[in-house]
Amino acid sequence: MHRSFMTVNYCNYQYFNRDCDRIYRPCGSGDYLFLLLHSEMAFRLPDGAFQNRPGACILYTPGTPQDYQALKTFKNSYVHFCAPDELMQFFPIPGNTLFYPDNVQEIDRQIQAIYQAFLRRDRFFEAELDSLLEGLLVLAARSRAESPDTRQSFPLEDTFQEIRLAMLSSCEKPWTIRQLSQMAGMEKSQFYRYYHQFFHISPGNDLIQARIQRAQYLLTNQAAQIQQIAAECGFSEATHFSRQFKRCTGMSPREYAAACGQPGREWDGGSDEQRSGTASGQWSKESGRKAAPPSETPPVPRSLRNAAAERQSEKQK
Repeated sequence: MHRSFMTVNYCNYQYFNRDCDRIYRPCGSGDYLFLLLHSEMAFRLPDGAFQNRPGACILYTPGTPQDYQALKTFKNSYVHFCAPDELMQFFPIPGNTLFYPDNVQEIDRQIQAIYQAFLRRDRFFEAELDSLLEGLLVLAARSRAESPDTRQSFPLEDTFQEIRLAMLSSCEKPWTIRQLSQMAGMEKSQFYRYYHQFFHISPGNDLIQARIQRAQYLLTNQAAQIQQIAAECGFSEATHFSRQFKRCTGMSPREYAAACGQPGREWDGGSDEQRSGTASGQWSKESGRKAAPPSETPPVPRSLRNAAAERQSEKQK
């Protein structure tokens, strides 16, 4: 989907102002200002007066007064930029508030890359700056405020990130909730609760979603058979693969493959009636329940949905 480029109005990297210099813009700068502070300063913000320590960041929103002064040395990296409001709302960065990210060096390197691209201004600089700015916002949004409460949660969340990465990068393996909870060193119910808290999806649905996404990619290969694809995506039965694929995408694997331009693909997964029948997968076998459809299913491109609808209409004629 097309969107407007974010634009850099001005920027600088590890820049020194005069000692004890003050920045005072009572009506703001008319754009967003992302500051990374390398020295101590005194801030007057909408909710009070504050003093930072090196490594602090702040994102000023358009129209917000900017008033800060160095206690002695004035050193900072900064980017003035314009961006669509709907895009900025996507990134959970606190506006007009000092925060202390744990990835300061990465953020500073990103500002350096923005500064270099801004000076270079080659043929593709607008697209490059848009990409680099988005990277800066991702780094800032991913950072964590340096407080005892949030710091205590890092090790546990990092452990779950590693477990999730191991599962999704090898989604063809027969993962079970018992195996994953043992990797985390906790009971299944506790593991399930934390997993949903961190990733807003159950581990079973997360695994199914990863398998279906891989299947969508493999179905574009005309040389691969659907039975083979099912196995490579962790489905022991082609009928179960077809059932899950249709629940997630609204199309059978054969329909999806045909819509991708491979109508002659061989199918050895049984009849339409067999494909729509009940089949339990590795995940649901252990729990004794039917696997629920993923809460967020991989999107089916509109062109593929239209192609499938056209073929169905031709059959009816």
